Amino acid sequence: MIKRDCAGIIISFIGIDGSGKSTCSKYLFQLLQDKHKVKYFYLGSPRTFITKLIFRILIKNRRKKTLGAEHQSAQPIINKKISFLSLLNTYYKTIGNYMNARRLERKIVRIKKLCEKGYTIITDRYPQNEYPFVNDGKKIELNNTVRRSHFLYRLYKREQQIFQKIETISPTIVFKLHVDAQTAAMRKPNTKTTNQLKKKVLSLTKLKFTHSHVIDIDANDDIEEVKGKITTVMQSLNHFK
Repeated sequence: MIKRDCAGIIISFIGIDGSGKSTCSKYLFQLLQDKHKVKYFYLGSPRTFITKLIFRILIKNRRKKTLGAEHQSAQPIINKKISFLSLLNTYYKTIGNYMNARRLERKIVRIKKLCEKGYTIITDRYPQNEYPFVNDGKKIELNNTVRRSHFLYRLYKREQQIFQKIETISPTIVFKLHVDAQTAAMRKPNTKTTNQLKKKVLSLTKLKFTHSHVIDIDANDDIEEVKGKITTVMQSLNHFK
């Protein structure tokens, strides 16, 4: 029996990179849109050009530091440049992550309102408050720079509050797409290292979504087989008969 808190229903697909979240969520949206009032939401973090640029500059300068300066007197200048870029990167990442949390908050509030109106909501990803830094958890790191800055620390605390609020608005159904790190790396090369993917795989298995009906799907199979499993599950639900 599926627990429903409103007239509609929220169906979320979660999993690590390469598990097929986007493919499966869009497939279900297309499957249901002819017979149901359906809305689709992507709840991931957008990557911006500025973020990539700062990261590349920071890495480039770190490499210069590793190789060493031609003259010893030049080393303090290089160190100052690296320190400044590190500080700039922390500020930019913290502000960017806070803005992303605000964007998620607005989307989740809109999702709740649509659900109350009887819509079926399909989401690619869903924020969780159990494990930070992985699988759409909190992203602001409480490092020394954030601790020393009153402004950044306020953003850190505000992100905590936003995720606590989001936690009260749970998906009705969560499809957990399980895929091993090696398969994910083959599907999405150059996204994460194998160790990072393994960490995500482990945290995904531990995610509870206590107030949701969680359905575990083996996503190592061919995508058409995975779609078939999802179709079978949806056909078994009274809401969609």
